[in-house]
Amino acid sequence: DNIHLLLSHNIRRIREAQRISLRQFSLMTGIDRTYLSGVENGRRNPTVGTLEKIASGLGVSMEALFHDPNANNTNNAVDQLDQLAVSLW
Repeated sequence: DNIHLLLSHNIRRIREAQRISLRQFSLMTGIDRTYLSGVENGRRNPTVGTLEKIASGLGVSMEALFHDPNANNTNNAVDQLDQLAVSLW
């Protein structure tokens, strides 16, 4: 789904922007290199605990992993949910 693809893209984008190899990232986070590759390629669905390790290893917040650079508003999904809730009342 879109969130999963966004997450995968962001992890790879942030890691590559920091010029960290997958091998280095694996050593930094304690997460197997092939598992990290699967996360970045959208083949793995990481747990919250794994996402915390990934965010920590990249030096970013968990929120940064889910940030949509194409969205006009960083709270776009939250705003949509709020609008839906109001319309249901």
